[in-house]
Amino acid sequence: MNNPLALFRNLRDIYRRYLDSPLAIRYDALRDERRALLDQDRRLWREPLIEPVPTYPVCGADFTATTHELLDDLWGREVAGEVADFLGPSLFPNEWQPYSHQREAFVQALVERRDVVVTTDTGSGKTECFLVPVLAELVRESSQWTAPDARSPAWDWWDDRHRAMRGRTQQRLGQRVAHRAHETRPAAMRALLLYPLNALVEDQLVRLRLALDGVAARGWLDAHRHGNRIYFGRYTGRTPIPGNSDTARLRKELRDLAREAAAVAGSDAAVFFQTLNGAEMWSRWDMQEHPPDLLITNYSMLNIMLMRSLEANIFDQTRAWLAGDHTRVFHLIVDELHTYRGTPGTEVAYLLRVLLDRLGLNPDSEQLRIIASSASLNSGDIGREYLQSFFGRNRSRFAIVAGTTTPPNPTAISACAAYASAFRDFGRAVRTNVDDLSEPTRMLAEAVGANPAADGESASLLREIALRCEAGEALRAACQVDGLSVPQPPSQLGARLFPTLPDAERAEATEGVLVCLSAALPAPLRLRAHLFFRSVQGLWACTDPQRTQVIGRQGAPPVGMLYHQPILSCACGARVLELLVCECCGEVFFGGYRRPDPQNSGIWYLSPDHPDLETAPEMSFLDRRYDNYAVFWPSSDGVRPVRDKWDQDKVQRRWEDARLDIREARLELGGSSGVRGFLYHVPNPAPGANQVYPAICPRCDEDRRRRRLDTPIRPMRTGFQRVAQVLSDSLLREMPHTPQQSSRKLVVFSDSRQDAAKLSAGMRSDHYRDVVRQALATALDTAGHGAMAFQRQLAGEELNADEQRLAQAFEATHPGEANVLTAAQLPTRANQPASGFPGLTNAQAAQQILQRGEHGPFSITQLTEDISARLLVQGINPGGLHAKHALERSSQA
Repeated sequence: MNNPLALFRNLRDIYRRYLDSPLAIRYDALRDERRALLDQDRRLWREPLIEPVPTYPVCGADFTATTHELLDDLWGREVAGEVADFLGPSLFPNEWQPYSHQREAFVQALVERRDVVVTTDTGSGKTECFLVPVLAELVRESSQWTAPDARSPAWDWWDDRHRAMRGRTQQRLGQRVAHRAHETRPAAMRALLLYPLNALVEDQLVRLRLALDGVAARGWLDAHRHGNRIYFGRYTGRTPIPGNSDTARLRKELRDLAREAAAVAGSDAAVFFQTLNGAEMWSRWDMQEHPPDLLITNYSMLNIMLMRSLEANIFDQTRAWLAGDHTRVFHLIVDELHTYRGTPGTEVAYLLRVLLDRLGLNPDSEQLRIIASSASLNSGDIGREYLQSFFGRNRSRFAIVAGTTTPPNPTAISACAAYASAFRDFGRAVRTNVDDLSEPTRMLAEAVGANPAADGESASLLREIALRCEAGEALRAACQVDGLSVPQPPSQLGARLFPTLPDAERAEATEGVLVCLSAALPAPLRLRAHLFFRSVQGLWACTDPQRTQVIGRQGAPPVGMLYHQPILSCACGARVLELLVCECCGEVFFGGYRRPDPQNSGIWYLSPDHPDLETAPEMSFLDRRYDNYAVFWPSSDGVRPVRDKWDQDKVQRRWEDARLDIREARLELGGSSGVRGFLYHVPNPAPGANQVYPAICPRCDEDRRRRRLDTPIRPMRTGFQRVAQVLSDSLLREMPHTPQQSSRKLVVFSDSRQDAAKLSAGMRSDHYRDVVRQALATALDTAGHGAMAFQRQLAGEELNADEQRLAQAFEATHPGEANVLTAAQLPTRANQPASGFPGLTNAQAAQQILQRGEHGPFSITQLTEDISARLLVQGINPGGLHAKHALERSSQA
């Protein structure tokens, strides 16, 4: 997807359709009114914001030249060349030039020997600012490393079968072998990379796998460092195993890791999986024995490590390594420095002091080098005071590298506006033809004077167009507010870029510019699109279905005008209450917090808001109980409940005749005036029982007493986890996935640990259920087609691509039936007994298979096999996510 606005429209449409599924309403007028009510800016969504990624000047030389310039006099030309050869291919490939602020960070850390804090924006290469100094020091040190023991242990000690087949009998089968048992150089932490979140740890691992464990890195180390490796390891709760005595558990964990890595070997996903024959350390046990050169962790785990004797060896070996040579330097890398503030920041500051004490370093030691990154640190006295307080290190030791962005060309807007009509036509064309940009690109090139025959690729031609029209610079200039780059909505961008066009045409021209910049390769300008959607927190309705303010409503729903937020009264004077819905039949109900009439029993006053004003909105929803919340069914059309009473948990529940006064929201059992309906009533509620919503719908008689979700009636709220699931699935499908653009990555996170935990577990289980539903729908749709296609294939008929896939899937999923159909074609086997079909020959069984394939019925077993096969093809365990349902694999037998 190279059109951020089309992506927004698609996500918005999918979200709206999702709302019409679990929150379906039986009244078409209410459904249409709800969609119109929510489908507005600041309600269900916000207008997208387009942000050009800040452009930073490059230093004017590639990484190799920069390295020699900085390090030749310091370390010698040979060592400088080795640093460039080792780091360049992974960190600065294709002769990329470092940014000026990256070069400045290298100068301060490597040449001036100062601590560095990089404060440039996101996406400005801050990671390279600390990786290059750390890895450059390691390359220099590694020239003194001795060769590993030639009798290096096998990488697959955990796989006893492989060892037995290879004749490795020098060690008892099953005996653990440490990852670095063959090394002769001292093991110690050369650098500690500290992150606030595990998600950032995982992202950093990908960079290190490419830089230290890729094919080029291994080849260079084999050729220049005697086969030594620069080891790194993630030390978090995800790293196996917690102790250092359970060899059987470690063996199983490593087998699983090896199997996962083998399954994705050679694919784009390989960098996200650990390989076990390289520099990434296997387990916490291995790191406790031999600390990695680079240890990556979060502050919570670091706190635990410093308190336990289990990890004491990591710090002891590092302390001994530092004490052995006072020229050795320990690097402390702190990412997202701005997140450490307030009380939590103070705790982490004390934690770092404990760390330095364990390593035998004082805060101002020359053997300590601090490199940190932050996108929002003040570079003045306030920022330096914070650095001194946080690290306990004199503020004069820190160099703050802020970088300088390249200002946009202010005349570019006029240059781009000259092609307003061309971009309008291009934007109009790409809205109707999103998959093939070739013809719209050719027309745009002709309109702006570019040569469409110069290059057959649309992406490169769009780059030429963008540069000719100065579209990238124009967009950057349009986002300038008081000298700062500020994300802007497309409507505002259109007003600044194309002021002479009418509003509708302006929107099309703006979309054309965004598509041109997004689809052009190499990108003349990197863009970020910020898309905002929110969960629906509920729906509220006027209690008067007659005197409603709704204009042109069709039909006669039992409620009045809808509202997207709770208010006390409608414009017509009637009270407003929360709208509930039955998820089975779509019938609507009123819900409200109840306050009893102290003078009359059987009368309550309802309110859309929680009576306790101190209660937070999210807590008020969880605080609903039968004694403070009422459910009323406005049945003004005379329909009575299918079942007016039932027993649940040994307590009788009822739908009682009641009247709702629309002016006061006074609900009275019986009564003679007001909206007629039925109140969910529990005459003798059990203390502490959850009885707020009825288990049986009065309209459709859906009974939920024996189900986990014990009520079919629910508020019109969308859960955070489910909305995230819907949007994530849709967003991932929209991401480009072609041989040229296949690096899809989606990160879902929450600022609440509790929500994050629920999100992680819920999205996995919901995704599994969604895939099962899709597989079932496909299996039902294609049931029997596979057998017919396979039979036609046996008969030598020509099949199209879909039929070939069906025939192959049938043969793989139902090998027994495929063998029967094949045997029935052979005269020598047609009349032999059919395997799996007692009493039938192959010919008779084949006839039965084909007849069932054409007319049905289809057995549950057959559908289950089809679904399982489809899930396995996608790499999903048909048994689900729980360990008790996991499939046994032959490789683990």
